[in-house]
Amino acid sequence: MSDCCMRTCAKRNANSTKNAEHADLAQRSSATTANDLLLNTSAGIDQMAASTSLDVEIARLEAQLAQLHAKHAAIAPDNPADVPFKPIGERPCGGVLPCLHSSPAERLGRRCDDELWHGHWALTPKANQSQLRSKEWYETPTGQEWSVATTDCDLANPFSLSPLASRGSSHVTVATEQHAFLRLQGVRGRLWLMFGTSVDHMTLSAACLRFGATKQLSHLEGTTMMPWCHLSPLNLTLAEFSGHGLTAEAWTRSEKTIREHYQLIQRHLRINVGWSTGPDILTFAGVEWDFKTWDRPGTARKELLDVVPKLIKLIGTAFAFWPSLVSISLRPSPMSTYKGFDLSSSVQQVDERLALYALYTARLREVAAAMLLPLVAGICQRRVHVLDLPRMMHCQVCSRSSGWTKDGLHPVGWVHAAYFSAALNIFSDYITECAQRGTSFQWQGHTIQPGWAIQGVLQVN
Repeated sequence: MSDCCMRTCAKRNANSTKNAEHADLAQRSSATTANDLLLNTSAGIDQMAASTSLDVEIARLEAQLAQLHAKHAAIAPDNPADVPFKPIGERPCGGVLPCLHSSPAERLGRRCDDELWHGHWALTPKANQSQLRSKEWYETPTGQEWSVATTDCDLANPFSLSPLASRGSSHVTVATEQHAFLRLQGVRGRLWLMFGTSVDHMTLSAACLRFGATKQLSHLEGTTMMPWCHLSPLNLTLAEFSGHGLTAEAWTRSEKTIREHYQLIQRHLRINVGWSTGPDILTFAGVEWDFKTWDRPGTARKELLDVVPKLIKLIGTAFAFWPSLVSISLRPSPMSTYKGFDLSSSVQQVDERLALYALYTARLREVAAAMLLPLVAGICQRRVHVLDLPRMMHCQVCSRSSGWTKDGLHPVGWVHAAYFSAALNIFSDYITECAQRGTSFQWQGHTIQPGWAIQGVLQVN
């Protein structure tokens, strides 16, 4: 066979193979198209069937509801006729409680800084001893709550903002969380410094623990330390310096030594806490230590005559030294039965000891009432107020057996929590409303402003 014929035959065979492949490909493509069409048709049928089934179910439920409605209407024919639904308008908090319904100015005008200490407990120690025992000393047992008669003060619980508030079976509603967040806006980005005792140290410790914050222990000088922590949900820093008295220590007697003491504290705040501007809120406490120091015949009565000018000097120097200060508070103490703090060496009768503690609280109130801001009108004139812990503790003799204290001196954990909550509510209002109003004040006709030397205006021997 010639080469030409062979080439022609090979070409024909190749074309035949290609045609066969094309035919096979077309056949497979046709089969795939048919299968896809079948599947799509089947899916469409299934979707239509599901839609029909859902329509049938909805129709059945609507019929059932109509039957029930007719049945109940027949039983209670006096029910009012159906009225057309109208979409709800804007309502504060959607009508859910608690809901913030007052302003800082309104609350200060109503004297909520005093009203928040006049309240009642859901549970009292005498009738609920077993229920009030909490696993941890700083916790508030289930069912225990401090509340005030009026809702106009919008008392909020700061611990509802803690990340630990919803542990276990506990639950914090959105309304409760939102109420606390809005109510306590004033303390955000602030520093609360306490010049206190072990009572205030425990208040700080309890707050740090309940917010899951780490309590830092920073060395001050010698044997002195300052605990502090930062409460992230509130963006609030707490710091506490424990002393041994409110007016009995030597450093409280002259403006020079007071300023030196404040300089030491401020240096610590700047270096160890990272706070250079000074505190926004300052609390003085130590009544119980004063009485311990004065536990000699006749001493307590004599010293109580002089506490007002001494406190004025402490407070006036603080306002002068720290222009950042918005508010200063004074914490009194209930009568202690703790050994060494109970005045047992100099005063034998319990009623006389109670009277001495009550007189000291009255002196603190006298200071708060006297120190007004003459250049500021209205509610922001008052910058010194009393954190009335004794009034919150419904006990005259607050012994360990009374259930209000751990040992006759230190309140139980749920009292610490309520005290801390009330204080923050008050601080928030003062800061929000009065932070830009200045802090010069007047006492006995003398105006004392930040930066002014007050030595000679107030003579303290």
